[in-house]
Amino acid sequence: ISMDLHELNGDWITEVQGGTYSILANASEHIVYNHSGLDNDPGSYKMVIWHKPNGGTWEIIANGSYPNSITVDIVGLNFAADVPDMYEDNNTEANAYEVPMSWTQDEFTFLSSTSNIHSVTADSNDFYALELESGYDYKVFTRVHDNYSSLTGMYTNDVVFKVHDGMSWSNFYDDGEMDSITILNVTTTQNLIVNVVPFFYNDLGSYDLEVYVQRRGVVSVSEEKALNFSFYPNPVSDVLTIDFKENEIKEISLTSVQGQLINKFSNIRGNSYQLDLSNVAEGIYYLNLFNGTSVITERINVVK
Repeated sequence: ISMDLHELNGDWITEVQGGTYSILANASEHIVYNHSGLDNDPGSYKMVIWHKPNGGTWEIIANGSYPNSITVDIVGLNFAADVPDMYEDNNTEANAYEVPMSWTQDEFTFLSSTSNIHSVTADSNDFYALELESGYDYKVFTRVHDNYSSLTGMYTNDVVFKVHDGMSWSNFYDDGEMDSITILNVTTTQNLIVNVVPFFYNDLGSYDLEVYVQRRGVVSVSEEKALNFSFYPNPVSDVLTIDFKENEIKEISLTSVQGQLINKFSNIRGNSYQLDLSNVAEGIYYLNLFNGTSVITERINVVK
């Protein structure tokens, strides 16, 4: 049995722990691995359990009652000292600091004021919540200012962050590396959550979080009716069928939940279209249809 660390794309990195066990036929064995730590760079990875029976080859243990693989986040180890900031108690998602939203021409910027991680317990998390009103599309850019990305001495902590867009958490990002997130067609009020943790595990000290948000109104009800369509199956693994219901469609695009363009198709003819998703990675995506005047967006789930 081998417990291995992989990149998120599946590439093998290293064996974390392993051993040889003798298990009777038709029997089960409870195996516990404890590991003191990893020296890999902080970030998001996959942990995978493999097995190799006598006379066989290495195989990933089938995903049955429990998931295999699982996503894990690696952080580091260091210590400092600081006092609670004005945003406490925001150490859990349920107690996230509610950022006051004040829009100027559909733009909003939040820059915290000397935030800090101040506890060496499980409280070494900071959560911030931004309420997104219904009836809009949103584009969000997030970054942190810390002792790595800003002027030396201005901040005392090196931190990383991840963002929940109302559907799923992103991977951890460092400094200004994160692409903008696009959240389309918000139909009910929802929270955008930002989670900040130390780059080095339980490291204490100050940082500042910056969030920039743009919004625009979604298409009207009359426009949506004018661009009525259906698609199936959803979830989809290979080919998605789109029925335009006698609408003239000029362009179809597929984007990630972070707003990245995956593919775009133009010169659409006929009342239906077969969208080949066989080379698209598993995950949540946005399907966008444009008829020349308005866009309708739906979420699709690609499974493999």
